[in-house]
Amino acid sequence: MAVLAGMPASEAVAWVRGTYHPAAVETTAQADWVRWFAALPHGMTTLGLVTGASVIEVVRELERGDLVVWLDGGWGIDALLGRETRTHSDLDLVIDRHQVPRAQQLLCGLGFEDEPDAQFGVALRDQRRGRVDFHLVEFDTDGNGRGEHTWSAYPASGLTGAGVVAGEAVRCVTAELRVRRHLEFEWDGQDQQDLRLLAAQFGIALPPTVRNSGE
Repeated sequence: MAVLAGMPASEAVAWVRGTYHPAAVETTAQADWVRWFAALPHGMTTLGLVTGASVIEVVRELERGDLVVWLDGGWGIDALLGRETRTHSDLDLVIDRHQVPRAQQLLCGLGFEDEPDAQFGVALRDQRRGRVDFHLVEFDTDGNGRGEHTWSAYPASGLTGAGVVAGEAVRCVTAELRVRRHLEFEWDGQDQQDLRLLAAQFGIALPPTVRNSGE
Protein backbone atom coordinates (compact mmCIF):
# COMPACT_ATOMS: atom_id res chain seq x y z
CA MET A 1 0.00 0.00 0.00
CA ALA A 2 2.90 2.35 0.77
CA VAL A 3 4.36 1.71 -2.68
CA LEU A 4 0.98 2.27 -4.33
CA ALA A 5 0.82 5.62 -2.55
CA GLY A 6 4.07 6.61 -4.24
CA MET A 7 6.64 5.85 -1.51
CA PRO A 8 10.01 4.57 -2.78
CA ALA A 9 10.69 0.90 -2.06
CA SER A 10 13.80 1.89 -0.08
CA GLU A 11 11.56 3.75 2.39
CA ALA A 12 8.43 1.59 2.31
CA VAL A 13 9.68 -1.27 4.50
CA ALA A 14 10.92 1.07 7.26
CA TRP A 15 7.65 3.03 7.12
CA VAL A 16 5.51 -0.13 7.45
CA ARG A 17 7.62 -1.38 10.37
CA GLY A 18 7.39 1.94 12.13
CA THR A 19 3.69 2.51 11.44
CA TYR A 20 2.18 -0.96 11.84
CA HIS A 21 4.53 -3.46 13.47
CA PRO A 22 8.32 -3.80 13.84
CA ALA A 23 8.18 -7.40 12.61
CA ALA A 24 6.40 -6.55 9.35
CA VAL A 25 8.16 -7.59 6.12
CA GLU A 26 10.16 -10.07 8.19
CA THR A 27 11.98 -12.07 5.49
CA THR A 28 14.44 -11.16 2.76
CA ALA A 29 12.05 -12.61 0.17
CA GLN A 30 9.29 -10.24 1.30
CA ALA A 31 11.63 -7.25 1.06
CA ASP A 32 12.71 -8.41 -2.41
CA TRP A 33 9.03 -8.59 -3.42
CA VAL A 34 8.50 -4.98 -2.34
CA ARG A 35 11.37 -3.87 -4.58
CA TRP A 36 10.03 -5.96 -7.49
CA PHE A 37 6.53 -4.58 -7.04
CA ALA A 38 7.77 -1.00 -6.95
CA ALA A 39 9.69 -1.57 -10.20
CA LEU A 40 6.62 -2.57 -12.21
CA PRO A 41 5.89 -0.27 -15.18
CA HIS A 42 3.77 2.79 -14.47
CA GLY A 43 0.08 1.96 -14.40
CA MET A 44 0.63 -1.75 -13.66
CA THR A 45 1.12 -1.68 -9.89
CA THR A 46 -2.57 -2.36 -9.29
CA LEU A 47 -2.86 -5.09 -11.93
CA GLY A 48 -4.58 -8.08 -10.37
CA LEU A 49 -5.10 -6.38 -7.02
CA VAL A 50 -8.54 -5.83 -5.54
CA THR A 51 -8.99 -2.13 -4.86
CA GLY A 52 -11.68 -0.54 -2.73
CA ALA A 53 -13.43 0.64 -5.88
CA SER A 54 -13.48 -2.94 -7.21
CA VAL A 55 -14.92 -4.22 -3.93
CA ILE A 56 -17.81 -1.79 -4.18
CA GLU A 57 -18.32 -2.54 -7.87
CA VAL A 58 -18.58 -6.28 -7.17
CA VAL A 59 -20.74 -6.00 -4.05
CA ARG A 60 -23.17 -3.53 -5.58
CA GLU A 61 -23.53 -5.62 -8.73
CA LEU A 62 -24.44 -8.64 -6.62
CA GLU A 63 -26.87 -6.58 -4.54
CA ARG A 64 -28.55 -5.28 -7.68
CA GLY A 65 -29.16 -8.94 -8.50
CA ASP A 66 -30.94 -9.32 -5.11
CA LEU A 67 -28.03 -11.28 -3.61
CA VAL A 68 -26.64 -10.82 -0.11
CA VAL A 69 -22.94 -11.17 0.64
CA TRP A 70 -20.70 -10.47 3.63
CA LEU A 71 -17.05 -9.43 3.39
CA ASP A 72 -14.59 -11.79 5.08
CA GLY A 73 -10.81 -12.19 4.96
CA GLY A 74 -8.49 -9.21 4.52
CA TRP A 75 -11.05 -6.87 2.99
CA GLY A 76 -13.52 -7.85 5.70
CA ILE A 77 -11.00 -6.73 8.31
CA ASP A 78 -10.21 -3.48 6.52
CA ALA A 79 -13.94 -2.80 6.13
CA LEU A 80 -14.40 -3.16 9.87
CA LEU A 81 -11.45 -0.85 10.49
CA GLY A 82 -12.82 1.64 7.97
CA ARG A 83 -9.48 2.01 6.19
CA GLU A 84 -7.21 0.04 3.90
CA THR A 85 -4.23 -1.31 5.86
CA ARG A 86 -2.64 -3.36 3.06
CA THR A 87 -2.98 -4.35 -0.58
CA HIS A 88 -5.37 -7.20 -1.41
CA SER A 89 -5.01 -9.87 -4.07
CA ASP A 90 -8.48 -11.28 -3.45
CA LEU A 91 -11.93 -10.50 -2.08
CA ASP A 92 -13.53 -13.07 0.23
CA LEU A 93 -17.33 -13.09 0.22
CA VAL A 94 -19.66 -15.23 2.32
CA ILE A 95 -22.70 -16.24 0.28
CA ASP A 96 -25.65 -18.62 0.40
CA ARG A 97 -24.54 -21.56 -1.76
CA HIS A 98 -27.90 -21.52 -3.57
CA GLN A 99 -27.15 -17.99 -4.83
CA VAL A 100 -23.79 -18.89 -6.38
CA PRO A 101 -24.97 -19.59 -9.96
CA ARG A 102 -26.61 -16.17 -10.11
CA ALA A 103 -23.51 -14.56 -8.57
CA GLN A 104 -21.28 -16.18 -11.18
CA GLN A 105 -23.56 -14.95 -13.94
CA LEU A 106 -23.49 -11.39 -12.64
CA LEU A 107 -19.72 -11.24 -12.17
CA CYS A 108 -19.06 -12.82 -15.56
CA GLY A 109 -21.11 -9.93 -16.90
CA LEU A 110 -18.50 -7.60 -15.39
CA GLY A 111 -15.68 -9.46 -17.13
CA PHE A 112 -14.72 -12.02 -14.48
CA GLU A 113 -14.02 -15.62 -15.45
CA ASP A 114 -14.51 -18.79 -13.41
CA GLU A 115 -11.35 -20.11 -11.77
CA PRO A 116 -11.44 -23.62 -10.22
CA ASP A 117 -10.46 -23.57 -6.57
CA ALA A 118 -9.89 -26.58 -4.35
CA GLN A 119 -10.24 -24.67 -1.08
CA PHE A 120 -13.34 -22.56 -1.61
CA GLY A 121 -14.94 -24.41 -4.50
CA VAL A 122 -15.96 -21.27 -6.39
CA ALA A 123 -13.71 -18.42 -7.41
CA LEU A 124 -13.65 -15.90 -10.24
CA ARG A 125 -10.81 -13.75 -11.54
CA ASP A 126 -10.46 -10.61 -13.59
CA GLN A 127 -6.98 -9.64 -14.78
CA ARG A 128 -7.49 -6.01 -13.79
CA ARG A 129 -9.62 -6.38 -10.67
CA GLY A 130 -8.18 -9.50 -9.05
CA ARG A 131 -9.90 -12.53 -7.63
CA VAL A 132 -13.20 -13.11 -5.83
CA ASP A 133 -13.45 -16.15 -3.53
CA PHE A 134 -16.90 -17.25 -2.47
CA HIS A 135 -17.27 -18.88 0.94
CA LEU A 136 -20.29 -21.12 0.37
CA VAL A 137 -22.64 -21.69 3.30
CA GLU A 138 -26.00 -23.34 3.88
CA PHE A 139 -28.28 -21.35 6.18
CA ASP A 140 -30.55 -22.93 8.76
CA THR A 141 -33.86 -21.47 9.92
CA ASP A 142 -32.07 -19.38 12.57
CA GLY A 143 -29.77 -17.72 10.05
CA ASN A 144 -26.63 -19.67 10.98
CA GLY A 145 -24.42 -20.48 8.01
CA ARG A 146 -22.47 -23.72 7.76
CA GLY A 147 -19.87 -24.57 5.12
CA GLU A 148 -17.87 -27.69 4.38
CA HIS A 149 -14.94 -26.77 6.64
CA THR A 150 -14.62 -26.15 10.37
CA TRP A 151 -13.52 -22.57 9.67
CA SER A 152 -16.52 -21.94 7.44
CA ALA A 153 -19.18 -21.85 10.18
CA TYR A 154 -20.85 -18.46 10.38
CA PRO A 155 -23.27 -18.06 13.30
CA ALA A 156 -26.02 -15.53 12.70
CA SER A 157 -24.47 -13.25 15.33
CA GLY A 158 -21.21 -13.25 13.34
CA LEU A 159 -22.91 -11.89 10.22
CA THR A 160 -24.04 -8.61 11.76
CA GLY A 161 -20.84 -6.68 11.08
CA ALA A 162 -20.99 -3.27 9.43
CA GLY A 163 -17.99 -1.86 7.61
CA VAL A 164 -16.91 0.85 5.21
CA VAL A 165 -14.97 0.45 1.95
CA ALA A 166 -14.15 3.41 -0.28
CA GLY A 167 -16.58 5.51 1.75
CA GLU A 168 -19.51 3.14 1.26
CA ALA A 169 -21.24 0.86 3.77
CA VAL A 170 -20.90 -2.90 3.37
CA ARG A 171 -21.97 -6.00 5.27
CA CYS A 172 -19.14 -7.98 6.81
CA VAL A 173 -18.26 -10.65 9.33
CA THR A 174 -18.01 -9.21 12.86
CA ALA A 175 -14.71 -8.33 14.51
CA GLU A 176 -15.40 -10.82 17.29
CA LEU A 177 -15.77 -13.70 14.81
CA ARG A 178 -12.67 -12.63 12.88
CA VAL A 179 -10.58 -12.58 16.06
CA ARG A 180 -11.92 -15.95 17.16
CA ARG A 181 -11.11 -17.45 13.76
CA HIS A 182 -7.56 -16.10 13.82
CA LEU A 183 -6.97 -17.57 17.27
CA GLU A 184 -8.16 -21.02 16.16
CA PHE A 185 -5.21 -21.39 13.78
CA GLU A 186 -1.49 -20.69 13.69
CA TRP A 187 -0.97 -17.03 12.88
CA ASP A 188 1.75 -15.13 11.04
CA GLY A 189 2.91 -11.52 11.15
CA GLN A 190 -0.04 -10.26 9.12
CA ASP A 191 -2.48 -12.11 11.37
CA GLN A 192 -0.88 -10.57 14.44
CA GLN A 193 -1.30 -7.12 12.95
CA ASP A 194 -4.96 -7.88 12.15
CA LEU A 195 -5.62 -9.11 15.67
CA ARG A 196 -4.03 -6.07 17.29
CA LEU A 197 -5.84 -3.60 15.06
CA LEU A 198 -9.22 -5.24 15.62
CA ALA A 199 -8.63 -5.58 19.35
CA ALA A 200 -7.66 -1.91 19.68
CA GLN A 201 -10.61 -0.61 17.67
CA PHE A 202 -13.30 -2.89 19.12
CA GLY A 203 -12.01 -3.41 22.66
CA ILE A 204 -11.50 -7.16 22.24
CA ALA A 205 -9.23 -8.89 24.75
CA LEU A 206 -6.36 -10.89 23.27
CA PRO A 207 -4.40 -13.71 24.95
CA PRO A 208 -0.87 -12.82 26.15
CA THR A 209 0.67 -15.00 23.43
CA VAL A 210 -0.68 -12.57 20.83
CA ARG A 211 -0.17 -9.37 22.78
CA ASN A 212 3.47 -10.16 23.51
CA SER A 213 4.51 -11.81 20.24
CA GLY A 214 7.00 -9.83 18.21
CA GLU A 215 7.79 -7.52 21.10
